[in-house]
Amino acid sequence: MEESRELMKIMLKLLSRTCNHLVEQLRRITLYDRYQKIASFLLHETSYPDPDRGVTRTSIPYTQEELGISLGLNRVTVTRVLNEWKEQGIVSTSYKKIRILNRDYLIILIRPVPYETNLCEKIR
Repeated sequence: MEESRELMKIMLKLLSRTCNHLVEQLRRITLYDRYQKIASFLLHETSYPDPDRGVTRTSIPYTQEELGISLGLNRVTVTRVLNEWKEQGIVSTSYKKIRILNRDYLIILIRPVPYETNLCEKIR
């Protein structure tokens, strides 16, 4: 790495992506409900388009079964969420393809709720 600055940049980029991926996985497992898990996965996967895998900025080549396995969710749960979103125009699905139609909706869905400083006073 000392001899090649380019190689060092590539390695650090890969390490950074791996770290971000692991943080996102932990967040999904511990904090998110089924809607947020799916939204987070779709957004994260499409953030890094990969033509070799068939991933674009707006779609991923996954079946609903594969998506469920990746997220630790039942396929039926994934199907229900995606069907809801299809009716709302947020995603479209076809065999082995899930396309994001409304990225902003998914971003808002996983955005953390702002911390409320006067919450203790409201409880009293």
